[in-house]
Amino acid sequence: MPFYFDPQGNLRSQEFDRLPWLVHAFSTRAAGDLAQPAGRRRFVQSLSGNGMRLVTLHQIHSAVVRVAGACTGACLSAGAADLPRDSAPPGDALIAAEPGLLAGVKTADCLPILIADRRRRIVAAIHAGWRGLARRVVEKTIGELRRAFGCAPSDLAAAIGPGIQACCFEVGPEVLQEFACQFVDAGRFCKPDPPNPALTILPKQLMTGNQGLLRALAADRGRVDLAGAARRQLLAAGLTPGHIYNCGFCTACRLDRFYSYRREKEAAGRMLAVIGVRGEALIDVRAAP
Repeated sequence: MPFYFDPQGNLRSQEFDRLPWLVHAFSTRAAGDLAQPAGRRRFVQSLSGNGMRLVTLHQIHSAVVRVAGACTGACLSAGAADLPRDSAPPGDALIAAEPGLLAGVKTADCLPILIADRRRRIVAAIHAGWRGLARRVVEKTIGELRRAFGCAPSDLAAAIGPGIQACCFEVGPEVLQEFACQFVDAGRFCKPDPPNPALTILPKQLMTGNQGLLRALAADRGRVDLAGAARRQLLAAGLTPGHIYNCGFCTACRLDRFYSYRREKEAAGRMLAVIGVRGEALIDVRAAP
């Protein structure tokens, strides 16, 4: 697996470590609950000293993509770690186009996805829950990288961090139907549960009139492989299969390492996934060929 835990307990991608200008990490329980500004400041300082600024979003389970940095002509740098949540622009994918900025997303079962353009040195962080994935947040982020900055998909690498996996992500029929309506190949990452013989409707009996003795209480439930759905979108957007790295950790299974809203409910903390270009790695992305 091309991931490892560093001495501070953060999860990192070995492949991303090969890029000396890149700062990245997926926090774990070792960093504490990063829902609060003070915790986020300590986390960022441990990664980059005082040299980088964290930029976040007011996450709304959408496919809205935002850009932080003056290079775009529309700086959306509100949402820094010490600002109230309402000050941050709404969205679930954040592109950082300038050195010295750390794009960050908070998760506690949803997938954090970090993307780096290895040639132009532009990065993105994506908060990908099932609603965002059904709305193609990953594909839309790659599309914005191409439209706004001329990024070539062949230059992009993606690291999929810890999130709830299909083993623990049981969903209702409305979720399965949402994916089926959006993706012709939804069967690759959405699997209905097999029928339970104990819940089969029995033949009508005189004693019950026109009603069966049992109802199929959970016949339409199933499981969704969020990481599989994310990989499908990354491939559809043109990324090279060998440049997509999936850690495979299930947040619901590994409460020793991660927070899980599904398992812990309101008691769950929040983890932070960040990515950015070091401040000293100056590059004018507008002038890149």
